[in-house]
Amino acid sequence: AIKNEEKKISELEKNIELFHKAKMIREFVDALRVRNTKLMLSDTEGKEQEDYINWALEQADRMDPLVDCVSPSL
Repeated sequence: AIKNEEKKISELEKNIELFHKAKMIREFVDALRVRNTKLMLSDTEGKEQEDYINWALEQADRMDPLVDCVSPSL
């Protein structure tokens, strides 16, 4: 019973850590979008940044234990 409880606590802690990492990625993406808007990037730079942003958001969704998603690339 104690080992089961320890396992559940460990899983909870892991999920909390992943949730916070996903949240930080999303906050970073928001800041990046603000910065990119201020920089008035060229079409090429803007496309590269948008690709990066989309990739980062996919990573956040993949690690977030509250998001139920399966990446088609896996």
